[in-house]
Amino acid sequence: MATVQGRLYSDVVTVTTAGTAVTVATSKQRFEWIAMHALDTNTGKIFYGNKAGDVASTTGMFLAPDDAEKLDFRNNVSGEGSLGGEKLFIDSAVDGGKVAIVGWLER
Repeated sequence: MATVQGRLYSDVVTVTTAGTAVTVATSKQRFEWIAMHALDTNTGKIFYGNKAGDVASTTGMFLAPDDAEKLDFRNNVSGEGSLGGEKLFIDSAVDGGKVAIVGWLER
């Protein structure tokens, strides 16, 4: 369950079925930056990207178990300075893959 304290957002997102991408958050959450950590208990890779149909081993970026990545949207090309959580998708190579999310919400 997502937790919001001030502008700090945190959650653990589970991909129930491998091959079925899920969004990191709802459109109500716009992130200035977001950090993702593939839990070390995962047995396969976590894939992430900006299109539900394109988050896969051949098209998306990936995190191996216990890998982490920070994405900063404050100076993005669109000039928006943030990204809606509904535009960031994750998928898993195996059922039940989990990613811990921490992000800074737009004002």
